[in-house]
Amino acid sequence: MNRSVVSIALTATLLAAPAAFAAPSKADRSFADTAARAGLAEVSEAQIALQKSQRQDVRDFAQHMIDDHGKANDQLKEAAAAEQITLPTSPSNKDQQQAKKLQGLSGAAFDKQYIEDQRAAHREAVSLFTKESKSGSDPRLKQFAATTLPTLENHYQSIRSMSLTAKK
Repeated sequence: MNRSVVSIALTATLLAAPAAFAAPSKADRSFADTAARAGLAEVSEAQIALQKSQRQDVRDFAQHMIDDHGKANDQLKEAAAAEQITLPTSPSNKDQQQAKKLQGLSGAAFDKQYIEDQRAAHREAVSLFTKESKSGSDPRLKQFAATTLPTLENHYQSIRSMSLTAKK
């Protein structure tokens, strides 16, 4: 085969698959960063809840957070590594402050604050993952968001019902 035929074939292959070589968009990178920080915060705050909560339902929920968000964090790391995205290794400053606040609470005050924090965090997570699953441009991150979304929706429903129980 002569060089010009090989050159044309290689050029055609590269032009036919530009998405395979495209860098993740700024929005996809922002999603990955936000999702990673939130996932780390979920695990961190859940560990506090396991130690401090007086309610079995809160401790059970916290264990689900550790299990589910730990698994999701690992899946996000894989997707991000494939796209050469460096993820943060700590929660946001806001989430770190929230964890510090939780550390200072005990009893019913702790449980109420943890439930309310989780309700807000999961409302935001469902919104974030819904947006990425529908409009993300990176196929790996979009698939990660779509696959993780039902678990987050389940968490949100669980914490909403717990929140209502806590107000009685």
